[in-house]
Amino acid sequence: MFFFLIPIGHEATWVRRTPIVTYLLIALMVFTFMLSHGLRIGRNTIKKKDLNALSQALTDYPCVSLTDLEWRSLERKYPRAKGAIHQLKEEFANLQEFRQNLCEIQQTPGHREVDPEKARATVIARIERILQGYSANLFTRFGYIPAHPRLVAVFTHVFLHAGLIHLLGNLLFFWLASYALEDVWGRAVFL
Repeated sequence: MFFFLIPIGHEATWVRRTPIVTYLLIALMVFTFMLSHGLRIGRNTIKKKDLNALSQALTDYPCVSLTDLEWRSLERKYPRAKGAIHQLKEEFANLQEFRQNLCEIQQTPGHREVDPEKARATVIARIERILQGYSANLFTRFGYIPAHPRLVAVFTHVFLHAGLIHLLGNLLFFWLASYALEDVWGRAVFL
């Protein structure tokens, strides 16, 4: 049933001029797709090097645990990195038993004494350094996020696509509607 909605061609329409703006917009959509997916820019999952940095911070300061209030504070500060924050929170939970053992060892006599507030501040600073890269990725910077609307995203989100099928489907419908509209409206109005 769904396949009956896919258009297979145009009606007999004649255009007087070449749809240059349409070609340029299609090229821009394909270019941003290649940029975002070919170079793997814009992923909102934590990279291995960032997980290693977090693991190092938790090894240095194993007694530090963040409260739900602190995690919510990070979500408010970095609203466009919620996926990364969730993954970091899971990593904290996964390393809980390992960290408890390290914490017990660190608290035995003869080990260096660590200021708990300084340790907490250091771990949070390292987490924030990680999150800064994820709140500035391509999709969260230029995609439209209803919970955090921005005027520029109203125009830029149309050039971002989640996958190849998403891109091809949008390009198909864009081509079928745009080439004739560009001819009727004129290039400036169509743009």
